[in-house]
Amino acid sequence: MKQRKDRQKGISRRDFLNGVSLGIAGTLAPIHLLKPSDLLSDYYPPLLTGIRGNHPGSFNYAHKLAFTGSGFIDAAEDLGESYDLIVVGGGISGLSAAHFFKERTGKVPKILILDNHDDFGGHAKRNEFVVNDRTMLAYGGSQSVESPSYYEEVSKKLLSDLGIDFEKFYTAYDFDYFKNRKLDTGFYFNKATYGVSRIVKNVPSFRYDLTYKESIKPDNIQRVASQMPISDQSKEEFIRLFLDQTDFFPELSLEEKYYLLDNMSYEDYLRNYHKIGDEVIG
Repeated sequence: MKQRKDRQKGISRRDFLNGVSLGIAGTLAPIHLLKPSDLLSDYYPPLLTGIRGNHPGSFNYAHKLAFTGSGFIDAAEDLGESYDLIVVGGGISGLSAAHFFKERTGKVPKILILDNHDDFGGHAKRNEFVVNDRTMLAYGGSQSVESPSYYEEVSKKLLSDLGIDFEKFYTAYDFDYFKNRKLDTGFYFNKATYGVSRIVKNVPSFRYDLTYKESIKPDNIQRVASQMPISDQSKEEFIRLFLDQTDFFPELSLEEKYYLLDNMSYEDYLRNYHKIGDEVIG
């Protein structure tokens, strides 16, 4: 990251957090109860630790609305304020919207960002730790910049504007971590269900797993299927599921295919088109 002083941006992170917290509190308390003095001087959410997620206070009114039909606070007061832009949601998309709006206007607009959490960034928020007088940063949600080379130009520009050197990702991330330590993913078959207790290694799983590319190679698919304690027919179905490249909708356009698949469960797709049975679908 490039080093940029907060004052060069026209607003400090702490000031921003205080401002956002007022916006959050506006959904939780009557307006006349809100005063800047109510905010603690040491208010700084990145220092909070633990698995926080949607912390208490962020979901209260949404739950009331869903469970009881309760509406939001009826009392409202016109403060006579106006904004050039109001953004609902302080996640990376909302913050990006404010950033691009400011960039396009060519001035310093007045922007209000509303969020129901006590920190901005959404899933891309951060945590801070002080260890032996050294400040260390960790992700509060997003683990890393995923495949930045595939980003659209506007997204790449955003990273550049923020001072993120995503080329470092390719050298800082240990892609051979599992390989060098002889670690594999595995699928456990229990004796009660399959008649034998067995772990089959390197079964294809999550697409972004570091071992995924190796796991979907034809020779590995064949090896995995041969070790599974399932019927021969199910083994053939498993192999076909990964290796069969048949286009089941050749008469449809790409857009029509998206629409069809978007309105179909994955299980229905496997059963009706790939002809996969219960043992593989599991």
